[in-house]
Amino acid sequence: MDSDRCHRCGQRILVGLSNAGRCAAQDVRLDPEALTPLMELDALHSGRLSWTMHPTGDVFRRTAQIISRPRLPRTRVLADHACGKGEQ
Repeated sequence: MDSDRCHRCGQRILVGLSNAGRCAAQDVRLDPEALTPLMELDALHSGRLSWTMHPTGDVFRRTAQIISRPRLPRTRVLADHACGKGEQ
């Protein structure tokens, strides 16, 4: 993942490919702020996807199973970038 700025709102974001660039990889633009379970739930309710970021920088899409699949040690949970944190 690389650090960049959103061309729309100017916030710092993380950009790169999901799934370590392997099959079914998606271009992702993520807010760099790590999410708590409640923040993740809020992001999901607002239509944003959540992602697990591993120490290597690889990101993988999470499912809505927040309780049964908590984040793993040394990983962070991030959400798709939302310009202005949903203020638009």
